[in-house]
Amino acid sequence: MFRQGDILIKKIEEFIDTNSFRHKKDNVIAIGKTGNSHKLIGGEVYLDSKKEIFLVLKRKGKIVHKEHKPIVLEKGIYKVIKQKEYISKDEEVLIYD
Repeated sequence: MFRQGDILIKKIEEFIDTNSFRHKKDNVIAIGKTGNSHKLIGGEVYLDSKKEIFLVLKRKGKIVHKEHKPIVLEKGIYKVIKQKEYISKDEEVLIYD
């Protein structure tokens, strides 16, 4: 599991059929408050019907961001989790870095 600012990247072992997913051609995973983006180099970014983000790497790749060190990812499938701040039982706020 990896963290870069406001996103958490978790390798998943089960097969994900991306045929019904939307392919993000710009490979941007997330954009922070300052407008800087988390971007995947060497793989593909997909959104499922619930707008959950998946990364598919057929070989080693990395996630880059102007304000963070790159994260090197091995071949595989990863799920991206946007971190949230718990405020109360009825309220959550997305975290931006």
